[in-house]
Amino acid sequence: MSIINPRRLDAIRPGLSERENQIVDDLGRGGLSRRDFLRAASVAGMSLPLAGFIAAPALAAKKATSLKAGPKAGAKAAKRAPLLRVGVLAPQGAVDPVLANNQGSLLLLGQTGEYLAFSNNNLELEPRVALSWSPNADSTLWTFKLRKGIKFHNGKPLTADDVVASFDRIADATNKKSNALSVFKGVLQKGNIKKVDDYTVTFQLDTPTGGFPYLVSSDNYNAIILPRDYAGGWDTSFIGSGPWILEKYTADQSVSLKRNPSYWDATRQPRFDRLVLTLFPPESFSQAGLAQLQGGQLDALSFTSTANGTALKGDSNFVVQSSHTSGHLELHMRSDQGPFADKRLRQAFALTLDRDAILKGVADGFGVLGNDSPMAPAYTTTDKSVAQRKKDLVKAKQLLTDAGKPDGFEVQLDSYHRADIDLLSQVAVAAGKEIGINIKLNLQDNYYDKAWLNSDMGITDYGHRGVPNVYLNAALKSDGVWNAAHYKSADFDAAAKAFISAPEAVAQKAASKKVQEILLEDSPLVIANFGDVLTIVRKNLTGLKTTGMGHVEATEAVLS
Repeated sequence: MSIINPRRLDAIRPGLSERENQIVDDLGRGGLSRRDFLRAASVAGMSLPLAGFIAAPALAAKKATSLKAGPKAGAKAAKRAPLLRVGVLAPQGAVDPVLANNQGSLLLLGQTGEYLAFSNNNLELEPRVALSWSPNADSTLWTFKLRKGIKFHNGKPLTADDVVASFDRIADATNKKSNALSVFKGVLQKGNIKKVDDYTVTFQLDTPTGGFPYLVSSDNYNAIILPRDYAGGWDTSFIGSGPWILEKYTADQSVSLKRNPSYWDATRQPRFDRLVLTLFPPESFSQAGLAQLQGGQLDALSFTSTANGTALKGDSNFVVQSSHTSGHLELHMRSDQGPFADKRLRQAFALTLDRDAILKGVADGFGVLGNDSPMAPAYTTTDKSVAQRKKDLVKAKQLLTDAGKPDGFEVQLDSYHRADIDLLSQVAVAAGKEIGINIKLNLQDNYYDKAWLNSDMGITDYGHRGVPNVYLNAALKSDGVWNAAHYKSADFDAAAKAFISAPEAVAQKAASKKVQEILLEDSPLVIANFGDVLTIVRKNLTGLKTTGMGHVEATEAVLS
C-alpha cells in the first residue's frame, strides 16, 4: 500500500481529528487495505476525495478533482430527456416515513426525501444533508455539520430544527410502531438530539457506537429529513428535499415524479424531466415486471428476482446489473424451548446443508456464501479466516446421538410464500430428512404477525445494511426486539457490544471474529448465503443505480 509523501501527509495531519489520524496510521502500518481505509475514513467523517488522495495519491487526486467539479462536461451538456420508466416493488400499505418497514416504501421515501448521508454500494458514506460529522473520543457524542442552502419542496429552508424533530420523531420509544426503534434501541433516545446552532446538531448516545453515522443514513429506512412541523399524511405530498417532486401517486399502481428545479446538489441534477415508477405487488412483480420490460413499457426493472436475472443474462437487448449485499434469508432455530433448546441439535441441522448448492439453486448463483453469521463478506470488518461451515452428515448424526435423538425428531418450519423462501424451505426439508429430522412446513401470509417470533424454526428476510449493528442488536442480542431464536448468550452480547463500540476497523475486525466464532458454536441461526441486488436495464440506459438497501438512484441515468 502506498500513501502520499510523508511531508505532504504531515501538512494534512493538523487538519484531521484524532480518530482520522489513527485511521491514517493503521493504513501506513498495513493494518488496513485501501477499501477498508476508505470505508473507515468515511465513517469517521473524512471526505471521500481526501481519503482517496491519502490512500492512492495519483488516482485519488484525479478523483477528488472530478468529485469537486461536478458532472462530466459531456453529461452536463447533454439534452435532458423527457421520461424515465422504472418498474419497482409496490409499498405494502400507506407510505409513512415513521412506520415504513418494507422495500417498496423505502424506495419511494428515497426519491423525494434526503438523508444526512447516503450509504453507497461500496459501503462508503457520502455526505448529503450533512456536510460532515465527527465523534468524541469514545464515540458517545457525534457532531453533524449541516449543509446550508437546502430547501424543502415547499420552499422552506432545511435547518437543525428539522433534523432534531425528524430524529426525535423516529427515536420516540413511546411510539411502539416506529420501525426505527429496531435501530435506535439502546443507542439513541428522543431528547438526546440537540441543536447547537442552525446548522449543527449533536447526537448523545446511550452507548459507544463506532459506526453510528450509518444508523442515521440511508441505511435507516425511516431517516429522511422532514419539516419540523410534519404531522403525517406523507403519501399525499411526498414532502422532502430530494431531487424529485411528486406529481401524482396512485397507490399500488404508479408514481409520477418531476425533477426538482431547486435541488441543491449540482452534481446530481436529474437528466430526465420526469420519472415514472410502475408499482408491482410482490406476487406479480417478477413475471409482470419482466413482461413489461421486454414489451418496451419499461426502461428498467429494479431490485428484481434472480430468476429474471438468469432469464435475461444472455440477452443482448438488456444489461443485468448485480452487486453484493449483506441482505440474507435467516433460518432461525428457537434456543429456549422445543427440540432446538439443545445446541447439539441446532449444530446437527446446520451441518446438513450444502451451502454451495443453496447458492446455485436458491439464489441462481447471484450472491456469496454465508457462514451462519450476519457478518457478511461485503463488510471489510468481517474476519474471513474463520473456517467455512460445510455439510457433514457423519458429524450431524453423531450430534443427534449425543443429544439422545439418534432417530431424529419432528419440528415445524414457519415462513411465508416467496420464490426464494419456497425453495429454501424445500431444501431444509430435504436436508433434515438425511439425518431423520422431519420438518413440517407452515408457509402463511401472516407469518410476521402470527408466527415469526413464536416459531421453533422459521425463515425471515433481512435487508441489506452498511454495518451489521441492527442484525446484532435486534436479531441476536438477548433483549433484541427481533430475536426470533430467543437466543441468550452473555458471551455473544459482550462480543457484539465490543464490535459496535469499537472506534476503528482493526478493533472491529477482532471483535467480529469473536462474534463469528460464538455463533458457529451456538448455532441459533443458519445464513447459507448473502444475496446480490439485481437491476435489469435496457442496453441504451446507463447510470441507473440500485443500492443493496433497494434505493434507486436515477439522477445520473442517461438514455442514449
